[in-house]
Amino acid sequence: MDTRLATSKVRSQQWAAIIKDRIESGLTVDEYCAQHNLSRTQYYYWLSKARKYIIEEQMPQMVEITPPVPIELPDKSEANIFKPELTLSVGKYTIGINSDTTPELIHRVMEVLSNA
Repeated sequence: MDTRLATSKVRSQQWAAIIKDRIESGLTVDEYCAQHNLSRTQYYYWLSKARKYIIEEQMPQMVEITPPVPIELPDKSEANIFKPELTLSVGKYTIGINSDTTPELIHRVMEVLSNA
């Protein structure tokens, strides 16, 4: 590691501590800088460096995400259209049921509708 990089890292850690202390103090930036004999310009300079450091060093590296494989939808032929064999009405709701509808599904839907 070269000297400049090491010095920058140490200063960044020092300023991170100063920024954290300022936040925890509840003081405004101007109040804190005045009390600690710091330059407002310096404070914001190091705040931006600290943010950049956090983004670059602390965030996980970007990974490539492949788009999902498109799902093939069934054709809209006559055979794939839902045809109810029985229609139930509960209050303002109407439910269509056919021989493929499981009893568990019917029970769950009726339970939900009775509490609606």
